[in-house]
Amino acid sequence: MLSIEVSCEIGDLIAEVAKKSGRFFSEVETAFFQCGKYPESRKTYLTDQFGGYGTGIDWLDVSLEKVLTECGAKSICVTQAI
Repeated sequence: MLSIEVSCEIGDLIAEVAKKSGRFFSEVETAFFQCGKYPESRKTYLTDQFGGYGTGIDWLDVSLEKVLTECGAKSICVTQAI
């Protein structure tokens, strides 16, 4: 069976998290770097399947939950802009 994943570019995700959290784009981008969730090679996979997103930053986890719930996804594949 074909497995289809929800995916987005990191810049789009950062912009949406910034809106949900009320923080600046640069602050959210820095948080993604600090917690190791910024896709530095091809992609990063974010899921709450194992008890949270594992960022260690409460407001980022809450905002990611809001974003994914809004789009009806349990996980997301985050890529760099092409």
